[in-house]
Amino acid sequence: MSIVDDASDRYTAAFLEQQAAEHAHISVVRLPQNQGFVRACNLGIAQGTAPYVVLVNSDVIVTPGWLSRLVRCAESDPRIAAVNPLTNRATYLDIPLAPGANFYDMDHVLAQQSPHHYPDVVTGVGFCLLLRRAALDQVGVFDEIYGRGYCEDSDLCMRLVAHGYRTVVADDVYVYHKGSASFLDQETRYQYNHKIFDARWAAEYRRQFRVFRQRNPLQPVRDLFQLPRHSMLFLMRSSPGFESRCERAASKSSDASVAQCRPKSPAGALQPVVRHRFLSSFSLSLRQRLIVYGNLYYVSSYGNLS
Repeated sequence: MSIVDDASDRYTAAFLEQQAAEHAHISVVRLPQNQGFVRACNLGIAQGTAPYVVLVNSDVIVTPGWLSRLVRCAESDPRIAAVNPLTNRATYLDIPLAPGANFYDMDHVLAQQSPHHYPDVVTGVGFCLLLRRAALDQVGVFDEIYGRGYCEDSDLCMRLVAHGYRTVVADDVYVYHKGSASFLDQETRYQYNHKIFDARWAAEYRRQFRVFRQRNPLQPVRDLFQLPRHSMLFLMRSSPGFESRCERAASKSSDASVAQCRPKSPAGALQPVVRHRFLSSFSLSLRQRLIVYGNLYYVSSYGNLS
């Protein structure tokens, strides 16, 4: 693993050096002056010889097994040269966190229930991007005409596709991405670089994007997180009379129902009895108060139906 330290503060630099000293597989390349995303990534790519390169931004949190699944996607077709995971924040590749879930829950559902279609997308996004080194050897790395960043990832993917490669999303992987953490002048920088990109690719990009929108290949995974149309009151460990109050509250609404929860472990984690492909995939907290997310209600014995 190569970590490019793009002139961070001394505390971060010291931490990274410590990690490199304690772990033989980690190496740190420290830049004395900030070079920006594009240059730093190109330097990182040059550090290795492995058949795949994975670029991961510092504002990304990955999930268990993420890398093996990205590689499995790439290995499914020798034409695949770029692979993105799904995330909470990335242009047209994002799936918002479902109500009551965290990104680990989202990844768990996708790992278990994704259709594994590995759909083609117009361009990849550089926040977390696996690249085939043989393809990079053929088309080149990020074009440093894009300065410190923005549109360089799209430009690279367009070059890959123009050479007959595929840019896809691993629809069984989900990671967290904070986003917008790199630049204070992001809008100005984006507009400037977008003009460079458009001068090269505008017509072809629009053509590919129209096809992508018409096919809507990510809808099957988005459907995994669609909540039931009717409201549900999930009863946690309730006090005497609490269940009957929930039943009476539900009876006042034609689109509400009540589902019991049963203990899942001695520690007290509870699992809803109702079976739904998403809702049944993660446990509800024992001490959770009444929380309303759209049409889904989690109720504990501390809740209040008034």
